[in-house]
Amino acid sequence: MRGDNELVLRLAFHQSQKTDGRSLPQLLSISDGFRGQVTSVTASDPYATREPFTLDYEITQPKFVDWSKKPVHIPALLPQLGLPDPPANPAPGASASPVDLGTPPRSRNSHDLHLPPGTTATAPTSTSVKRDYATSRPILRQGSLTVTASRHINFLLRQVPAARAVDYNAFLRAVLSDQAQDFTLDRESQLPSASNLL
Repeated sequence: MRGDNELVLRLAFHQSQKTDGRSLPQLLSISDGFRGQVTSVTASDPYATREPFTLDYEITQPKFVDWSKKPVHIPALLPQLGLPDPPANPAPGASASPVDLGTPPRSRNSHDLHLPPGTTATAPTSTSVKRDYATSRPILRQGSLTVTASRHINFLLRQVPAARAVDYNAFLRAVLSDQAQDFTLDRESQLPSASNLL
């Protein structure tokens, strides 16, 4: 991660090194909608500012998938992107303001979801979006027993001109729509009872 959010995370991880190193990733996972338990954490050195800040953690969530439903739909399980908000509508008679992006953020999020034997997965179609001020490149794919999702978003400018606010809104809608897509899981044979959950 690069940008203003990177600075906040660096400061937070510097402080958390004095306590349990899993508490901050646990809070981050909850804010992203993951209700499991963080089991291991690896973060880059908060002082190594020449390199992007990186964070890896594993999360365990019992009963995440209810196999009694067929097929099962699961989200891409990527952390929420901290995208700059679209500009507010100007007051009557006032001129529109540019979209302030701050320090141009860059982030790359990825996850691998390991599936039980006998499970097949279908990845949704992902859409890359490219503008002169930002790019978004998602990768969603399924392997034999693994589902992989990654998203690389890179803002290139500090501001989007006010005249291009409509285009920026369209960019945001495309990124958020792509982020909301689901993987589909199916099993070759139904488990004996709905209590057998992933």
